[in-house]
Amino acid sequence: MNLRHLKYFVATAESGQVSRAANALNISQSSVTGAIKELEATVDSELFHRSSQGMELTDSGREFLAA
Repeated sequence: MNLRHLKYFVATAESGQVSRAANALNISQSSVTGAIKELEATVDSELFHRSSQGMELTDSGREFLAA
């Protein structure tokens, strides 16, 4: 886990969508998606519920964001 993972996680949590987070960070959507998947593997927990409407924090994701 590194600062990039945390930055992308927070941006996605705040915006609710990978595309909005990517635009805010001026990076590609695939970079955000990859970093979140890496972070989830590191913490061994799903941090977001994914849907066609966007990304919603799971209980684990809310706890991680608050920590």
